Amino acid sequence: MQKFTIFSIIFAVIVLSITAELVTQDYLSKLYPSSASANLLTNLDNLDSTPPASFDEIKDIEPITDTTPVTETVENIDLPVNDDTQISGVSVKVSQKVVDLLPSLDIPNIKYQPVNFSGKVFDVIETDVNPDDVALGQLVLGEGANKNVLGAVYEFTLKNQQDARKLYTQIKTQAKTITSIDVNETNQFGDNSFYLNHKAKINEVFVVTISGNSIFALAYSKQYHETFKPFMGLLL
Repeated sequence: MQKFTIFSIIFAVIVLSITAELVTQDYLSKLYPSSASANLLTNLDNLDSTPPASFDEIKDIEPITDTTPVTETVENIDLPVNDDTQISGVSVKVSQKVVDLLPSLDIPNIKYQPVNFSGKVFDVIETDVNPDDVALGQLVLGEGANKNVLGAVYEFTLKNQQDARKLYTQIKTQAKTITSIDVNETNQFGDNSFYLNHKAKINEVFVVTISGNSIFALAYSKQYHETFKPFMGLLL
């Protein structure tokens, strides 16, 4: 009798276990349909197995850009400008006479490059001349980092000969007050002319000449002196 009771209890436990398993599976199948469970597992497997993007794949991704067209306003400056001079919306005066006579120098690829006038002749002699009356240009070979400045030409165009003579005298008088400069008036060009012998710049030539209501001041490398002599004669 006692054995039958123990067997009955074990049998009941087994039946209850099986029944509980069946009920649980039925509940889960209703809560998570088989297709959803399969997709979830697949997505998890893919997440674990997907390798990180390589650098090549990343750099090939096209950036998101705004498709709205952008209108950019650019100031057109046709004139080449000295690297040290900032010009924004300012008209730089050009010596057309120098440009026209530039081929007479017979220096291949030489160019006239207009720059702003600082108020000083050769950057040392102060003047009170109106910048609108001055055309200053560098004579250069090459461009950018390869640019080589051979010289510079100042053209002063005054209202009349009297104003021109006054400015010419002012430049010469100011030059004589500079201890590092010797003035040598030779009157070799135009109506009158003089050289400025700079004691520290012995390899450069500085000359100022006047003709009528125009004054030209030139600075150039001494090695081109014989080339510039006829050029100055043509200017005047």
